[in-house]
Amino acid sequence: MESGALLVHGGSVYQSDPGAAPDSEFVRGGLRHLVAGNRGRLLDARRTPVHVTGVWAQTGFFEVEVDAFEDGGARWLVPLESASSYQFAAGGATAGGADLAALSEAMARCDVQITVTAGSAARKHAQRRVAGECSRAEVWLTGHGAPDGFDPQPFISACSGWPQAQDWLASYLASRGLAAIEEQITAGYVSNPWAGDNRSRLARRSRRYDGRNRAHRGPGTRVPGGAVSSGRRSG
Repeated sequence: MESGALLVHGGSVYQSDPGAAPDSEFVRGGLRHLVAGNRGRLLDARRTPVHVTGVWAQTGFFEVEVDAFEDGGARWLVPLESASSYQFAAGGATAGGADLAALSEAMARCDVQITVTAGSAARKHAQRRVAGECSRAEVWLTGHGAPDGFDPQPFISACSGWPQAQDWLASYLASRGLAAIEEQITAGYVSNPWAGDNRSRLARRSRRYDGRNRAHRGPGTRVPGGAVSSGRRSG
């Protein structure tokens, strides 16, 4: 990638490679391309370059390392069924025989949809828990000198954070035994194959939510140990 090369996309500025090879030099990804060492690109607007670092049929994941841009060096754990979201350099190694059969079986086993049925009792219980935690946080923050409110505009204008607020958050989460979880969630949110889409997706979901009890249908929760949830989210 050329140093300092930029691509303006969706109102934000991201690094890109204006001299990137054309798509014609790559093939659409599939399970057979999931071989450690293979080089490819995410099928995003800037064709983020990656290489495969590991493949695990038993857990239904493969791992790629990002080779350029802001996430350079990061490693992403990707579901097997998302291989088609990548393209791979033509002529790379391919899986076959028993290895490919194991990957196909794993994808069929893990790529499932589940339904979580909503209920008024569970909703009320959750609301009570949230209200209780909000009260607890408010007491803690007040006791540690946090103001009741603040104007975020100066921080937005300066494109800078508020170190003291960051310290309050880190200290409070640590006091609740949540520091490690927060670190994992933050890292996963800002560095993942579709990080640029996350905020718009969350905004759309927030607008759709109207507080009513509705069943949710979506992919089963998969963990690195290989389990797929049939009715509850892990964590």
